[in-house]
Amino acid sequence: MKYKKKLFTIILIGMFMATAFAEKTKIEFSADNMTGSIINDNADTTLSGNAVVKTDDLNIKGETIKLTGKDFRYITASGKVQGENQKEEFSFQADLIKYDREQKTAEFFGNVQFSDKKNEAVLNADYAHYDENTETLILRFNVSITQKETKCNSFFATYRRKESTLDLVGKPCVEKEGDVFNAQRIIINLDTEEISLEGKVSGSVIEDVKDEKQDTETTNETSSNTEKNEPVDNTVTNEGNTEND
Repeated sequence: MKYKKKLFTIILIGMFMATAFAEKTKIEFSADNMTGSIINDNADTTLSGNAVVKTDDLNIKGETIKLTGKDFRYITASGKVQGENQKEEFSFQADLIKYDREQKTAEFFGNVQFSDKKNEAVLNADYAHYDENTETLILRFNVSITQKETKCNSFFATYRRKESTLDLVGKPCVEKEGDVFNAQRIIINLDTEEISLEGKVSGSVIEDVKDEKQDTETTNETSSNTEKNEPVDNTVTNEGNTEND
């Protein structure tokens, strides 16, 4: 029991030193249970049961979270992992997440979902890599993306948040309001909703038959009203009256 208390104190002191002297982002954590050690400024701490880790902008929750490396550089979360970045307005979830606090990069493994409020997009894949510096998300395998009325599927995708663009390769398919597009590569501008197709292209477009039908009915109705309003030619009647005179 004394050993556990001592270990807990050492971990807290190490956390304080990392926050006070490293002059990097502050890190806070909590859990039902915690074990670990610090050797030569290298931490190896495991949080289990309702584990939560918070940095300046990032919140991560999971069944188990490990903090390792100098100044708790590496965060590895597993078991129904969820998180959000309130500043950048996006949230995420996966089976496993590895985050490098120094490089500001993250890897997501299994049942990955990335929800971006900025562009109203939800991105799913088996694997993803996110770079906070460039705001670029790379997705691999079983990629599916929904953005407003647009739905996309492909093997690989690159999502650039700053430019609001999607770059799809690996049998990409895009569906929008009934229209379907296939190509070797598809690029979508999420701001303008412009879709660019490259390579071998195929697809189908649904014409707005309802509008055409309404235009036809309007034309017919106008013609009918015109016929009803035409003046009557009284020439024959007048000629008849003249002959009687």
